[in-house]
Amino acid sequence: MEDQVRQAAYEAQTAESYRLLGEFVAEFELLMFTMRSVLEREIGGGPGGQLGVQALTVELTAWPLSKAFNSYALCRITGNTIAQKAIRLFKDDFQKLIETRNDLVHGTHFIGWVSQEQVDFSKPEMLRLKNKKGGVSNANVSISHDSMAAYIVRAKRLNQVAIAIGVHLLLNKWEAQFDSSGAFRFEI
Repeated sequence: MEDQVRQAAYEAQTAESYRLLGEFVAEFELLMFTMRSVLEREIGGGPGGQLGVQALTVELTAWPLSKAFNSYALCRITGNTIAQKAIRLFKDDFQKLIETRNDLVHGTHFIGWVSQEQVDFSKPEMLRLKNKKGGVSNANVSISHDSMAAYIVRAKRLNQVAIAIGVHLLLNKWEAQFDSSGAFRFEI
């Protein structure tokens, strides 16, 4: 009976590991879609319309899209130091999330690799080697269920911020609520 309980836990927690990884990737790509959509709506009024902007942004990976999105937003709000700070914080948070996404997508996941004694399968291991100053080292990115859930929340929060930036750009009004650090305040 104990083996059946362990096997059931293994199957459920292994499936949850894969589900969380997939949900994070989907949420990250939704954030990318939001940023592209904001740029398309903002810039797409010219002769090429939104299709013209899509032609320019469709090949942009996360890093250059982030730079274009933030540069455009900052150009639009010159003189508003509170909004500029919020957009810069968004950029910094997004760039950290890009690094996490790159580590997760390009890492080697050992989901389902367990020892005979193991009974908790919610903390699989991952290897993501990187060249650093001192040589090659592991990125030490956690793919535990708790860590993955936190990454998903970060991606959702940043998507809300990108949507808010787009709305404020559209309306040209910046009465957003900011927290003590200057970032947009949102509840998920």
